[in-house]
Amino acid sequence: MDSMTEIFIRVGIFNREILMIKEPGGKLQNINNDMVKLLHTQLKEEAIEYQESVNDGNLVDQVDALIDSIYFTLGGLYRHGVTTQGAIILVDTFYGDDKPLDISMYEHLSHGALPVDSSIICGDLVSSADLYRNMSTRDATVTATGYLIQSLEVAMLGLISLNIDESTFVKLFCIIHEANMTKAKGKVASRPGFESPDACKPDNWVGPEAKMREVLDGLSK
Repeated sequence: MDSMTEIFIRVGIFNREILMIKEPGGKLQNINNDMVKLLHTQLKEEAIEYQESVNDGNLVDQVDALIDSIYFTLGGLYRHGVTTQGAIILVDTFYGDDKPLDISMYEHLSHGALPVDSSIICGDLVSSADLYRNMSTRDATVTATGYLIQSLEVAMLGLISLNIDESTFVKLFCIIHEANMTKAKGKVASRPGFESPDACKPDNWVGPEAKMREVLDGLSK
């Protein structure tokens, strides 16, 4: 199982079991404007959190923001009706002949990748989110999902620039997923005015940071 399949399956579980969003029918579909705008808000929040954590020199928070961005982006694809196999097809279509079919998106991006400046990563995350919102509100679903794939690419390049290899990425993603699965459907105070499903942290919620730090500390030994 490649990394894209593994992480997309987990995001689907989160959307079904925590957000109560039914499994898509396998056909690309529009989603309502409220859901589009909520996803846009979530993606921009993660871009800002990423840049702030870079400024603070906090590696754990940098990685957390980039993986959260990937998590939200895959959730957007799920809501647009994309299945696990559909996500693989979208990625392969996005890259065309540039990416061999037998390697994952992360592996493809890792080959010969040069470090990307954090300000470029942040700017590209924001612009991808803006372009996604603009296309979605025009019902240009195929183009909109293309910008979600672009957002995935940018966030993965950010992780690769931090010397996070694919197996470590999956390990960290699973840690964040486990924490997300302890959240509950509800309204997030910092995101007022939305009716679409969102995930709240209960009072006794334990974040993923400590476990992430253990993994990241192990890379430097």
